[in-house]
Amino acid sequence: MEVITIDSEAYQAITRKIDEILERLSTKEKDEWLNNEDICKLLKISRRALQNYRDEKKIPFYRIEGKILYKLSEIEDILNSSRSY
Repeated sequence: MEVITIDSEAYQAITRKIDEILERLSTKEKDEWLNNEDICKLLKISRRALQNYRDEKKIPFYRIEGKILYKLSEIEDILNSSRSY
């Protein structure tokens, strides 16, 4: 078995980077994708109102393989930011 030594600053930098990576991974795993029906139920709006929000760029969305999807975390961010006013 080979032993490698590094100074404490380098070790701390590596552990911080590992912690950052783990945090990003745990956040991404929690992100949930929702479809039009899910968003309409969540926001209690009609499909037409949802279309207007997309057209007016009030709500972020993704078109993946012809389907429109929304990230729950982004929707929550919008709702939280509108409550703080």
